[in-house]
Amino acid sequence: MANEFKVVVDHGSAGWQVRYDSPSLAGSCGPIDLTDAAVDRAVKDGAGLAQPHLLTREAAAGIGFRLFCTFFPGPIADAFHRAVVVSRSAGRGPLRLLIQYPLDSPRLHGVPWELLFDGDTGRHSGTFMALRRDVLLARSLTQQKEEHPVRVNGQIRILRTTACPPPRTPLSFSDEIQTLEQAVGRRKDRVFLATQRDASVSGLRAALTHADWHAHVWIHSGHGGVVPGPDGKPRYVLMMHGDGREEHLTDTELRQMIDRNRHLRVVVLNACESGNPLGMVPLLAELNVPAVVGYRTAVFDSTAVTFARELYEGMLTKPIDEAVRDARRGLTNTVRSLDWALPILFLRSTEPSLVEPTRGEDSFTGSYVPSPAAEVSPAAPSFAAPPVVASVAPVPQAPVAAAAPTSVSQTAKMTFTFGGSSKVKDLKATGNVAIGPNAVTSKQEADFIVQVTDGATVEGLDFTANVAVADAQAAVYEKWLSELPARPTV
Repeated sequence: MANEFKVVVDHGSAGWQVRYDSPSLAGSCGPIDLTDAAVDRAVKDGAGLAQPHLLTREAAAGIGFRLFCTFFPGPIADAFHRAVVVSRSAGRGPLRLLIQYPLDSPRLHGVPWELLFDGDTGRHSGTFMALRRDVLLARSLTQQKEEHPVRVNGQIRILRTTACPPPRTPLSFSDEIQTLEQAVGRRKDRVFLATQRDASVSGLRAALTHADWHAHVWIHSGHGGVVPGPDGKPRYVLMMHGDGREEHLTDTELRQMIDRNRHLRVVVLNACESGNPLGMVPLLAELNVPAVVGYRTAVFDSTAVTFARELYEGMLTKPIDEAVRDARRGLTNTVRSLDWALPILFLRSTEPSLVEPTRGEDSFTGSYVPSPAAEVSPAAPSFAAPPVVASVAPVPQAPVAAAAPTSVSQTAKMTFTFGGSSKVKDLKATGNVAIGPNAVTSKQEADFIVQVTDGATVEGLDFTANVAVADAQAAVYEKWLSELPARPTV
C-alpha cells in the first residue's frame, strides 16, 4: 500500500532494532538499536494492563508516550510526522500505520501498541494514535507469505457463530446479532449471512470447511480463556457447545480448519483474551488471514456489544482498519472510557476493504448465488466432538476481591459491596477491609460491587481514584453517585 508507514521491530545482533519503511515518502531508515531495558519496560506496561478501565487517561497517555519515545526514536518520529502531512496534502486519506514484529516474539505481542501516544507539539499534540482520524493503526507479523486482498469480487459470505455453554455467564447476543442482520439486510444483493447459534466444534468445522460454501468472513461471539492443556501448559481455547456440555476449540483444531478454507478474508473473535499472546488472533494472523480482530484482555459484555455494533456496520462500507478505528471511537464516551484500547487488529493485505469503497450500490456485480446448503446446521453429525478438558477455571466477568490492606488510605485493589439501603456512613465490604476505625468481616448480599485502586480513601467514601462497576449495576451506581455532594472520578 502506497499510503503506508511501517514501523518494523526485529531481532538485532545485540538485542532489538527498529526501522521504518514508507512508500509514501519513497524511503526508509534504520535499523536503530533499542536497549533491552526500554523494550522490557514496554512489555511490563502491557502486562500491567489487564484492566485498562481502571487507568486514568493521564496514566494511559504516559504509557503510550513512553512507547512512542521507545519505538519512534528521532528519525522515525520525524519521518512519521512528514508522512502524515504528505498523506493529508495529497488527499490520500488516513495514513496506515503498521507496527510489524516477528512471529516468534510473544513479548512484543504483549506490548500495548494501541496506546501509542503522539507527543508531537504540532497540530495533533496529545493524541492517541488509535483514535486519530488521519492515522489508521494496526499490527502486522513479519513473514514471507504472499499478502492477499481483503476485497471480495463476488457475493460476500459471512459465517456468524455464537456459543455460551452452561454454566458460563450468559452473554448478550441479541443486540449484536440484530445489528449484524440489519447491516447485512441493507446490502442483501452482495452479502449472504449464515448464522450458527450454540455452535459446537464439529458444527464450526463443518461450516468453515464446507465444500460448496467457503466463508469470507467469520464472526464468533462467546467465552474464551487460557486453561491448562493436556501437558499442563497453558493454552487458549474458545468455549463451545458440546452435547449438553462445554467443549473447547483449541489452536490445533482451528489451524486445521483454516488450512481447509483459503477464502477467509476477515475474522472477528468477540471473546475475552482472544488477542493475547496465546490467543487465536495471533494464530490466525500467522496463518495469513488478511484481517483479524480480537481483544487483548478480558472484556465486559457491554463493551464487546458496543464495539461490534460499530464494527459490523463499518466493515461492509469502508476499509477494515477504518471500521476498527471508528468502533474504538464509539467506546470513548462509555463508563469505562479506556476500553477502546482493548481491541486489536492484525492487518496483512494489499487491499483492506471487503468492497470497493468508491463504488455505488448499483455498480457491484457478483455471480455467486447462495444455495440452501449454505444455511449450515449447528449440529454436524458427520464429525465427532473432541474430548472436553475437565478442569477449567471460569472466565472472570466482574472485578474480583483482592487481599485487603488495613490502612484507611488504600493503595491496593479492593472490592466493596453495598446494600440497597446503604448510605455513606453505612458502608459494608466483603472480606477484611478497613472502614474508618473498624474492619468488617461479614459478607452481605450485594446490590452492586465497586473496585478501587491507586490511593483511594475509604473513609467517607471519598474515592480519589478510578472506580469500576459491574455492568449490571452501572445504573444503580450512577444514581448513587448523583446523590453524593461531590462526584468521584470514574
